[in-house]
Amino acid sequence: MRLIPVHDLKEKLDKGEEVLIVDMRDPEDYEFCHIAGSINVTRKDFDAFIPKVPHDIPVVFICKYGKKSEQVVVTLRNEHAHKNVYSLLGGLWEWAKEIDPSMIVW
Repeated sequence: MRLIPVHDLKEKLDKGEEVLIVDMRDPEDYEFCHIAGSINVTRKDFDAFIPKVPHDIPVVFICKYGKKSEQVVVTLRNEHAHKNVYSLLGGLWEWAKEIDPSMIVW
C-alpha cells in the first residue's frame, strides 16, 4: 500500500507538480471543506471512475481519516495495475491538523 504524508503532498502542490487529488467523501462534506483543486468522487461512484484514473501522474485519494482511501488504493494497485496511486496518510483530518488549521472537518 502506498501512503503519502500530508507534508509530502503539500510540498508537491507548492512546487506546482501535477497531482490529481480525489476526495472520496460525501458531496456535502466535500462542499463544506476540501483541499483546493481536488475533485469529488464518492465511493458509490468509484467503479465508474476507475477507467478515468490516470496512469501518468500521481493520484492521491483522500477521505476523512485515510481508511477508505487506503482500501481504494489497494483495489487500484492489486486489481487494476495502477502504480502511481496513493492514500493521504491520516486523511483530511491530518491535513487540517498539520497543514490548514483553519479547515474544519466534521
